[in-house]
Amino acid sequence: MLSSDLAIVCFFVAGRHCYPHRFFSAIVPSIIFAIWFVFVTQVLMVEGMGGTKALTRSKTLSEGHRGRIFCILFLVILIMALINSGLTFGLASVLPIQR
Repeated sequence: MLSSDLAIVCFFVAGRHCYPHRFFSAIVPSIIFAIWFVFVTQVLMVEGMGGTKALTRSKTLSEGHRGRIFCILFLVILIMALINSGLTFGLASVLPIQR
């Protein structure tokens, strides 16, 4: 999940410090790299490869499944955002306000 975390960080950094056209020029490559390198951790641990070999292997493993990987990453991020906002607003309505 390291690559999806990287995409999220790039999303927030690009969204706060860039104009809209620069935002999209930063987020699209971030999504592409997240999809390519989603399996790097598994390749490092299971196959014992390191460095650029692990990156190349992850890119090879994701070939042919990139649409599915994108949808899964998108749904995971969406579910995390919904849980986060639900907890935030739910707890805000229950807990007392400190002044």
